Amino acid sequence: MEKMLFIYLSLLFWVGGNVILFAQQEGTQRLKFGSIDKDVSVPAMNQTSFFLSGKKMYEIGLMNGSFSEDDDRTVERGIWCHPMKLLDGFGFQLSENGYENWMLTDANTIDHNFYSAKLFFAKNNLSVTREDFIVEEEQALFSAIRIENTTSVQREITLSFSSKINVRPSWRAESIKDEKDSIFYSEGLIIAFDNQGALTMGSKQKPSAFSIEGNNITLTYSLELPTNSNVEILFLIAGDNRSMGNYSSAYNTFNRLSNNYASIKKEKRLYYEKAILQGVNFKCSDEKITDAFYCAKANMVMNTRDAKPFYNDLYFAAGVPVYPRLFGTDFCFSTAGTISAGFDTITRSTLNNILDYTKQHLRGPHEIGSDGKLLGWDHVQVGPQFVAASWEYYAWTKDREYLELAYPVCKQMIEDLFKTADDDHDLYIQGHGLMEEQEFQGDWEELTTSAYMYPALECLSNMATLLNEPEVARQYKNKATIYKKNFNRDWWDDKKKIWPSALSNNNKKEFGNFWSVAFPQKTKLANDKHGQIAMNYISDHWINNTWGMVGKYTPGEDITNAGVGVVHNNICATAAFNYGHTNLGWKLIKLAAKAPFDLPHFQLGLFPECQPYGCSNISQLWSYAPFIESILQGLIGINSVGLEDRVEIFCHIPDDLEYLSTDNIMIGDQNLSISWEKQQGNKIAFKIKSSIPDRSVLLRIPLNKSYSVILNGKKVKLKHEKYCGSNTGTYLIKNDYRI
Repeated sequence: MEKMLFIYLSLLFWVGGNVILFAQQEGTQRLKFGSIDKDVSVPAMNQTSFFLSGKKMYEIGLMNGSFSEDDDRTVERGIWCHPMKLLDGFGFQLSENGYENWMLTDANTIDHNFYSAKLFFAKNNLSVTREDFIVEEEQALFSAIRIENTTSVQREITLSFSSKINVRPSWRAESIKDEKDSIFYSEGLIIAFDNQGALTMGSKQKPSAFSIEGNNITLTYSLELPTNSNVEILFLIAGDNRSMGNYSSAYNTFNRLSNNYASIKKEKRLYYEKAILQGVNFKCSDEKITDAFYCAKANMVMNTRDAKPFYNDLYFAAGVPVYPRLFGTDFCFSTAGTISAGFDTITRSTLNNILDYTKQHLRGPHEIGSDGKLLGWDHVQVGPQFVAASWEYYAWTKDREYLELAYPVCKQMIEDLFKTADDDHDLYIQGHGLMEEQEFQGDWEELTTSAYMYPALECLSNMATLLNEPEVARQYKNKATIYKKNFNRDWWDDKKKIWPSALSNNNKKEFGNFWSVAFPQKTKLANDKHGQIAMNYISDHWINNTWGMVGKYTPGEDITNAGVGVVHNNICATAAFNYGHTNLGWKLIKLAAKAPFDLPHFQLGLFPECQPYGCSNISQLWSYAPFIESILQGLIGINSVGLEDRVEIFCHIPDDLEYLSTDNIMIGDQNLSISWEKQQGNKIAFKIKSSIPDRSVLLRIPLNKSYSVILNGKKVKLKHEKYCGSNTGTYLIKNDYRI
């Protein structure tokens, strides 16, 4: 039913108050990268986006070879080098005597591999491919057209390259004005610029004709195709987002890159292969989860942005095409995933950016414009989340230099929140948080903020200890202990068996029934009793078997086929693992892994914001980064105990998973590899290796099944204990493992 609804709705397009029918253009998309080899039928190639990027530019086009004509300025499709747009799109047309003009907007197949996309066309005894990729460190895009003559007759063909130029600032770049574009032709190239952005585009091959009509340009090329042969022509779009009315930088970039297509393309491929396939690796008996893991790493690479000097440093963008800028909320939810996946450099630089804005008003920034201008402090929970994210980064990297920069700001911010946003002095901070709902009042205490204040207090205590402030550390530790006790008293509801969404005036519980009910378990703020009850209630009422954890549950509502935000599954999975609910956490991982593979109206390999539909973004940071967290820190359960210089592994064994392994897990200078495999006789064999064997590792596994544990070839006896209310067995590993 949902698939049929999507197909029906995709036939409709609203233009000037009229509904216009569009014919479906079916086709196939294929993703092949590393061990990933997937293909899927696409219901509408002419309405399904593909995404390519480099650090300084990205392209969002349609799989049939066209670009969206939607002029909604909040949806940033086309060709962008933020904070500037360059083109609404570009396209190609073939003309030949005896045939109708052929617009290359009817591709029936698209092959993509994260770093490039190849579109296939066939008509009039011609086979045509268009292959696009973005130069990784440049504001530049190559598009190569290859035309093959499959007949025994020589042919004369005219190729037209057309584009609609639209040099303008992004939607929320409020410091940049949009001015009229200047466009002209020079020596075979089109040059355009305004007060802020510029571009140069065309081919090294000189055109036979050109036209400029307003912002629409066309370059025309005469081509000869001998019998059973092919010809290739390369096009390059070079941009500049800081032209200041001067087009020379884009022009120079064009001339510098245009003769080096093959070497630049190879460099791009090698960069992606190294960034995604090397470093932290993961494999398990469920091939789909293995592939989804590498897709998540690919999404991290694709959404790394270099917008200097508008930003001081590189950062992870929140998503495309609606949020291609820095959001404090989204990144703080994602830090655990980005750092555990090995992206420590870009994690640090993103934190650096957030820290710079946090200093301004002692609040965690919610949204930063593409021009680097702060757009709002209106999500008060970002502050506590940022404190926890900063400690998470340190715990994994041991980067003391960053901690020394972040600690005084974090401490000042939390104290200022208590001073200015806690009128009743109960340590629950007032203000709008994650749930952007009209029913939430600005003086309410929201569950998201309250849940993340607990790890913020714990982390401040850890920071103070590490930086030789023992009395401050003790105060924050005591405050965190009291906070947890009071929270479980003030917020829990025995009748409803779940947390309210907020406390309003006089501490009245407001049950909005949002997915934030997972946060007390995610942060381990819930005590053992309440955490177990809450996870059982969430499992029974908030989660369906089709897509996962819904955003809001109305008691009695049928949610059997309700769509979900992918982040809901990721956060709830980690929460479930924290409290020993192995199969629930694993179920949610599997449902989250549907996002990059089971949505034929989206690009394979991308993690959209929601499923089965896409909400705002086709690639969303808090969909893919917390997915990796749910595997590495949830399923495998890797946790760096930063103060004790020890690693704890709370490893979960799902019923339908036979083995898993991960290696190149870096915690400071320690390299870890972890694997387990089920064996006959209810045995499970662990292998845990480290580059520094004198550092202890605590292995913990749930005892919902009675496994006989073999560790590095030796049978070991587990010590039974309770952990977050679940029965576990532990074993402290010392000096008996080495990579």
